[in-house]
Amino acid sequence: MAFVSNAGVSIHYEVEGSGPPVTLMHGMGGSIDNWVRAGYVEALKGEYQLILIDSRGFGASDKPHDPAAYTREAKVSDVCAVLDDLGIDRAHYWGYSMGASNGWAMGMLRPDRLRSLVIGGYPALPKPTTERNRVKWESRTKLMRLGMDVYIAAMEIDRGPMAEANKKRLMANDKDAYAA
Repeated sequence: MAFVSNAGVSIHYEVEGSGPPVTLMHGMGGSIDNWVRAGYVEALKGEYQLILIDSRGFGASDKPHDPAAYTREAKVSDVCAVLDDLGIDRAHYWGYSMGASNGWAMGMLRPDRLRSLVIGGYPALPKPTTERNRVKWESRTKLMRLGMDVYIAAMEIDRGPMAEANKKRLMANDKDAYAA
């Protein structure tokens, strides 16, 4: 397990394989393990140096409870801190969902650190957001702060039964960091 401190926040990362560097960033509530379980690491490590990062708030990285700790600038600087720790100037970036949002921010704020950008599962939200979306996300945040078990129960009421593996993954999260 490798860690780098970025302005006092410990960011966990792992490196697999060799070749051109590719940063892989998971979605909300996930971790490096998402890429492993989905088979991407095994499939790509023979041709690429995979840089798997646990986003702040998730996995083995620190989990600040202050929403101000989760700015785009902070998340971009986390990726740059990992690349700096590895002595890498530029890398391909592949992000899914929240990881795609982080990649979009990389493209805006630090394009000089990117070789290419692949983003998937990234919703195009209108700015400003609709009242319905604002209420939905504020409600989810309140549920998360009550506990991940409460959040899961609410999600199941809304969407139906959740797979046990997904419940386990969500329960592993720090409720206050997730909400932040």
